[in-house]
Amino acid sequence: MSLRRVIEVVASAVLALTQVLSAPQALAAPVGNLPSSVQEAQRFRVDFAFSSDLGRILALAADPKAQPVGYPVPMTPDERVEWDRRMRIEDGLAPLLKYGAARPAEFGGIWVDQHAGGVIDVAFVGDAESHRANLESLKPPEAVIRLRSAKNTLESLDTLQTEIGKDTAFQNAVGVTVSLAYVSIQENRVVVGISDASDAIAADFGHRYGANAIRVFSGGSGETTGCSNRANCPGPPLRGGIAGSYGCSMAYYVVQDNDYRMLTAGHCANVGNAWSQNGYLAMGSMASDSFYQESDADAATIAGTNTRSRKSNWVYYSPTQYSAITRGQGTTEDTDGMTVCLSARQAEPVRCGYIRSRNARVRISGVYLNHQRIASYDWVGGDSGGATYNSGLAVAFGIQSGCLDVTGDGYCDRYWATYSHIGYAIQRLGGPSYIHVYTGG
Repeated sequence: MSLRRVIEVVASAVLALTQVLSAPQALAAPVGNLPSSVQEAQRFRVDFAFSSDLGRILALAADPKAQPVGYPVPMTPDERVEWDRRMRIEDGLAPLLKYGAARPAEFGGIWVDQHAGGVIDVAFVGDAESHRANLESLKPPEAVIRLRSAKNTLESLDTLQTEIGKDTAFQNAVGVTVSLAYVSIQENRVVVGISDASDAIAADFGHRYGANAIRVFSGGSGETTGCSNRANCPGPPLRGGIAGSYGCSMAYYVVQDNDYRMLTAGHCANVGNAWSQNGYLAMGSMASDSFYQESDADAATIAGTNTRSRKSNWVYYSPTQYSAITRGQGTTEDTDGMTVCLSARQAEPVRCGYIRSRNARVRISGVYLNHQRIASYDWVGGDSGGATYNSGLAVAFGIQSGCLDVTGDGYCDRYWATYSHIGYAIQRLGGPSYIHVYTGG
């Protein structure tokens, strides 16, 4: 998808949003027996403040011209212009992130407010307004900056999240299990999922970690999502986002040890296990695995003759359409609210949402993983190992891993998916001098 050149001034562009955006709405329960693609479009539009009128959604779903590759759901021409604008803004956030990172004693983080049309919230402890001139000079041309006051720095929250993960002696003493701990930039605190969030336990946690720095709730445990089927797609070439073995999906190609290999989730199988494209093509076997206690990534690679010979930098969008990955995202390049999409076994054509947290310690099927990302797209059994990426920018974000129970009912909740960041996956699988994302050529 080519990005369109902006010809309006920023003020005019902001005013034009009133024709595209709707006020944030509560997501209604699915109506009747609507197709899952329609329900997904409704959910996406609520998350990103596009019109979620059912009549519009059904009309767009029936219009082939409303469904060009590179867009997460069918859109009107005006909505595609607005989506392109947001993608340009997200692609230009690096200078703002670097500015904040250079001021750890003040910086509270950056949050992309999709409900407000992609407004960039920037938080600081102390005098936030004193940073406005610098931020305005660094922001993407079309971006609107909104300053926020924070009680906690992002660095202190990241440190606290790590400390909570290690503080098992205290947690055992009060009789609870911590299944999830993630940094929420928009809440400016660490959100902790525990087995018992009674008032007394919540008070204990507040005294231990700081009442203004944490929020506890009952729940947070997770499960992996590999368990289903998908139409065959053996190529050549092979591509990310297609069905693999053991009920899992595959992400994208990497170059590892001078060999072309496919990424998937480490929990899907063990090193040495045979791997195929859903039984249609023998690909080889799992060559390396990073799914273990306290790892930073749920990742593995698949190696073999057919894997090597059918390489591509494609990520599946439809049987005849794909996104070509141009690079892997750095571990400091993402932030809460940023758009992330999933291409996997059950995602048709893709599912998009936003990053809820760019730093989470999660407990997936009994295994603790650090530095995970939490996303608002829907998860479905069989999606584990799929490609998480930005479909507009074709940047590899990571590998779909699992889902979370945030309501404490013992079941994973919809729109609470977890993925491992591609940068941490590369570090755990040998480091950037040994493995990198394949971008073609």
